[in-house]
Amino acid sequence: SFGLRRQMEADMVHDALWADTLNAILAEDASAEAQAEQDAKEHSETFRKDMQANDDANLTPEIDQAIADIKPVLDKYLEDVNKAVTTAAKDKVQARTMIGEVHTSFKKLEESMDHLSGMIEDAEKTSRAALDTTVSSSVKKLIFTLAVALLVLAVASALISRSIVNPVRALVVVLRDISEGQGDLTVRIPIAREDEIGEFAKCFNTFLGKLQNIIREVKQQAEVLTQPVAECER
Repeated sequence: SFGLRRQMEADMVHDALWADTLNAILAEDASAEAQAEQDAKEHSETFRKDMQANDDANLTPEIDQAIADIKPVLDKYLEDVNKAVTTAAKDKVQARTMIGEVHTSFKKLEESMDHLSGMIEDAEKTSRAALDTTVSSSVKKLIFTLAVALLVLAVASALISRSIVNPVRALVVVLRDISEGQGDLTVRIPIAREDEIGEFAKCFNTFLGKLQNIIREVKQQAEVLTQPVAECER
């Protein structure tokens, strides 16, 4: 867009220089002549600066070549404008005879500038289309990556949930069986894991084993103590 903007500015300055030439020839006093000369100087500098900026931008090899082809035509036009404006300050009649040459240079440069503007505009459109394609492709890749990431996350969450929930359910079943059933202390939690849940299951199974041994010993002691009483009752 900067290349096209500079080219549009150069086109406007190209027309402004023709107006500067006419203003200098039609000027009725020294002040108007000086203003026309100053305007022509500034417009010439701007014209060269814009053309050089597009040349330095290296837009495309074809545009660079077109700019190189324009430079001699541009130099001739600026030279003719400068001569006519300078002469107008001294001799209006002589300056009027130069209008034809300035106009010829103006039209020749205009054709070249129109061709260059079309090339830059086409290049800008091609560049914009390529950028849109790249952006669209990047967005599609991003959406695909996010979708895959969400799918992986969902699967991972399901696996993690299953690996935690299922062992916990097994713990609940065993504990409920002990608390609500016949108090069978031979029941063990069937979990062989190396994580915190597995460690809890091992500790609980060990606790049940010790509790079972304690109850067995208490039962045996109770039987020993009740034997003499039974013998006396006989």
